[in-house]
Amino acid sequence: MFYIYMRIIYEVTVLGWEKHNARVKKGFEYFMLSNRFFDDDKIATLTSLERLLFVAILSRCADERAATTRPTRDQLLTMLGQRRYDIATALTHLQENQLVTWQKIQPFNKEKRIEENINEEKRIEEKKKREKRKELSVPLSEPPPPTSAKKLFEIWNEYCGALPPAKKLNPSRERRIKAIWDRLPEAEWIEVVRKLSLSDFCNGKNDRGWKADFDFFIKPETWSRVLEGRYDNRQKQNDLFMTPAMQRAANNQKILQRLNEESNDE
Repeated sequence: MFYIYMRIIYEVTVLGWEKHNARVKKGFEYFMLSNRFFDDDKIATLTSLERLLFVAILSRCADERAATTRPTRDQLLTMLGQRRYDIATALTHLQENQLVTWQKIQPFNKEKRIEENINEEKRIEEKKKREKRKELSVPLSEPPPPTSAKKLFEIWNEYCGALPPAKKLNPSRERRIKAIWDRLPEAEWIEVVRKLSLSDFCNGKNDRGWKADFDFFIKPETWSRVLEGRYDNRQKQNDLFMTPAMQRAANNQKILQRLNEESNDE
């Protein structure tokens, strides 16, 4: 519920202001009224409050050094020492006596302005809600494809097997990946990682116990060496002359030997 407070403003112009202005003394905060001021025929017919109102208007004009002043209704009531008084009727009587001209300025409605602001905020909020509903009704677009660095990072972690997985994709690694990504299609990068994961040498079976990691994988020369078979497991010389049946028999023999050793230990 809104309680409307109307701030009424009057625009009052004193007629013959030059005559009254001549009585304003420079350097003083007041103007002088002649002894015969209230004997004037135009003023003599006014009521006491109307005369006081006219003097109050003259005082405001003197303060503002202008023939026109714009007091509010509350300001005039204060100057008259009244709480309720029909200012409009009194001003009309002054105008009829050719002392002033006046008009009421469009009142300022403070509560109406507040209500308008609230309504505007509501309109903005409703607009946001409509836009939100519209966004929800539109099917979500597919996520953007991963960058080359992220893609190769994911390939390594998915196919590296027992090799150390990569933990972080830093700017240095991104620059090195960008330099080599276009050298091979995605399927061949997967093949490179698989070959590394199956290599005994790259899994630590070497004189240093060294294992291939992600930084080794993204070196410029690594991918070509892997595809050329430099890290493939080497067959023993004797195995080259064995038939598949002979290899199976040898493997079975090894298994039986291991089982015998385990039973003897028990």
